[in-house]
Amino acid sequence: MDEAGDTTESIFHRITENTPYALVLADQDGRIALVNTYFEQLFGYSRDELLGRSIDVLIPERFRIEHEAYRRRFNECPVQKPMSMGRDLYALRKNGEEIPVEIALSPIPNGEKRYVLAAIADITLRKHGEEVLRQSEARLNLALSAANAGTWDWDILRDAVMWSEGSYRLLGLKPGECEASAKNWLARVHPDDRAVVKEAVDAVIKRVMTQRRQDAFDLEYRVCHTDGSVRWVYDRGQILYGRDGRPVRMIGIMLDVTERKLAEERLAEQARELARSNSELQEFAYVASHDLQEPLRAVAGCVEIIRRRYQGKLDARADEVITHAVEGATRMQNLINDLLAYSRIGSRDHRLEPTDCQAILDAVLANLEVPISESGAVVTRDELPTIYADPGQLIQLFQNLISNAIKFRSDRKPEIHVSAKKQNREWIFAVSDNGIGIAPDYFERIFRIFQRLHARNEYPGTGIGLAICKRVVERHGGRIWVESEPGHGTIFYFTFPTEAGMIR
Repeated sequence: MDEAGDTTESIFHRITENTPYALVLADQDGRIALVNTYFEQLFGYSRDELLGRSIDVLIPERFRIEHEAYRRRFNECPVQKPMSMGRDLYALRKNGEEIPVEIALSPIPNGEKRYVLAAIADITLRKHGEEVLRQSEARLNLALSAANAGTWDWDILRDAVMWSEGSYRLLGLKPGECEASAKNWLARVHPDDRAVVKEAVDAVIKRVMTQRRQDAFDLEYRVCHTDGSVRWVYDRGQILYGRDGRPVRMIGIMLDVTERKLAEERLAEQARELARSNSELQEFAYVASHDLQEPLRAVAGCVEIIRRRYQGKLDARADEVITHAVEGATRMQNLINDLLAYSRIGSRDHRLEPTDCQAILDAVLANLEVPISESGAVVTRDELPTIYADPGQLIQLFQNLISNAIKFRSDRKPEIHVSAKKQNREWIFAVSDNGIGIAPDYFERIFRIFQRLHARNEYPGTGIGLAICKRVVERHGGRIWVESEPGHGTIFYFTFPTEAGMIR
């Protein structure tokens, strides 16, 4: 007996009663001899209900035949060795509920009779966690499969590589068809890209080894599929470090981006074709407009001579015809001049430079001095910024908008205001007036070439002015729109980037 008066047996008894495992002692016939308190709590039985009963009462019926055969083999073995924790089974509680358990067995010799001590752990929470992880992995694999992606894991210390099923599939291989290795992967890279890929990988490893910093492999390249096709992949890998700070592995993902790359190539080709077509169209419009000038001037000159020499000397019908001919020639000249101006807007020969909008507006008002004076228009302004622009085209823009405000005035004296405010990375300009306004149905139509909302005898013009404004604004990387209500004036808004690098 020790100082506390406890026997060794009583100490051992307290240990078995307080262990975090459910303990049960069964004889060689499978009869329960002893259980501890935690066993009672786990299975819902009292000791009196269990002692002397077959251990089968704790085993689900579908496992009893297998358990009986195992117990027979265990008893027939001349040398019985303990079995450590690690075997997962299912046990049956008193209420009929099955629970997952982990079990360890230890033989207990007692003379001629044999006993087995079983330590049982409830692993319900662990199994639940494993199921959650399994479902998460299944969802991840499903997502990777849907995205035609694969993962890889490179153990840097052992120089061993693992490929997922998706990685094999992306290369046109069956899982395990060839050894997952850096060598075999590099052999699948397109010959024209192989040197670039190897250089990129070596550069990452070198930086990691010498600078000991987080780094990533991030590259797009081509691989040769076993079906003979060439696929584009986006490959990204991340370095993982051990406790000592050394890189231990790189884990990455490969995505099949062939469709995107093909779409990009088609889009680039379409853009080149569109640029070529636009260039040819601009050249045609310029040449056609320029070449039409000379014969039109000759026609207009002859008609003007006829008008001066014979108007009033012939009958009224002749005078009317001569007047229509002169007006038609004049309209044609104006139309050709506007078309020529429109065709020149897209030319890259025009240089973008810091342009003071205050000075531009002063030049516009000087150009429009006569119509402003005749209409009594009042043009006011806020402080205007300096922006990157083509000065000549900026004059066209302001001049078209202000002359439109004067042209489409109401019975009131025209009041026009020009303002600008900075918002995010762009300047938003506004040119407002108190004119006749525009119905919402026409907001989009007015920016199309040759679109007119009024007859020529009401408001003269070619219908190109706002189309020129739109083209000027878009050429500078901005956008233009209108807000208006019939009878309550109009506001034209347009934007210019605040930085030259944002201009297309």
